[in-house]
Amino acid sequence: MINVMRSLLLLVAIVSFSSAAFGQFSVRDFGAKGDGLTLDTKSIQRAIDKAHAEGGGVVNFTPGTYKVGSLFLKDNVELHLGAGSALLGSADIKDYTAASQKYESRTKDLYARFFMIFAEGARNISITGQGIIDGNGLKHFQNTRPQNLRPFMIRLVDCRNVVIRDVQLLEAANWTLHLLGCEDVKVQGVVIRNNGEGNRDGLDIDACVSVNVSDCVISATDDAIVLKASNDFICRDVTITNCILGSNGSAIKTGTESNGGFRNIVVSNCVVKDIPVHAAIELMTVDGGMM
Repeated sequence: MINVMRSLLLLVAIVSFSSAAFGQFSVRDFGAKGDGLTLDTKSIQRAIDKAHAEGGGVVNFTPGTYKVGSLFLKDNVELHLGAGSALLGSADIKDYTAASQKYESRTKDLYARFFMIFAEGARNISITGQGIIDGNGLKHFQNTRPQNLRPFMIRLVDCRNVVIRDVQLLEAANWTLHLLGCEDVKVQGVVIRNNGEGNRDGLDIDACVSVNVSDCVISATDDAIVLKASNDFICRDVTITNCILGSNGSAIKTGTESNGGFRNIVVSNCVVKDIPVHAAIELMTVDGGMM
């Protein structure tokens, strides 16, 4: 009986280990150096592609600074930045790949051609962890025009079931986190800080449905959280709660782009401070959309 019990315990341990190990992909196993000097884009993309090819998984970043250009996130993949890890945007625009975008929006090509992290049409994607994504925008990309030659940090287009949790998003070269045409999104516990000049929004929720934003701290030199409708769709069913917001633009704003308009937007229990120029809350439909 003792031997049988030992065998069962060993089997449980093996199964538990296998379950924990399944779907885990370390970027260092794919050649990423994490030394802050080597361009790690291709190595990290190989890890993302492998996780996607195997039906999904977690792409892990151990402590280190991983310099990158453009990364393309795919279905069922989570980027997990462990404590002490950082993605650092390259200072050279040539290291970024112009993204071909099918989804119609006024922002396409006009504002946005290059991105640190991009996905279109992806399902079940996440960016999590205690690490940092640094757009390198405070030291570089200071020429504000043309805007589309400054890379966005994250742009997710027409994606479903999205989670952005706990990461720090620092010094974007352009908009920081742009959700465009997405559905079922949770942004929780995220810190966004931008000090560079020129259209460096914090969080842009654009023509989206069912977005929950909570427990975030955002300080930006343009709008902290701005809802948009840069096509004919209505941005709707959005909740924003328990956030601390500061901005040289507005803290909470609807509609610089507002073709479609806005419906069912709830903001609660937020602290707004350090708004030296604009109104803290601006509700606009400058393009004639409904509100």
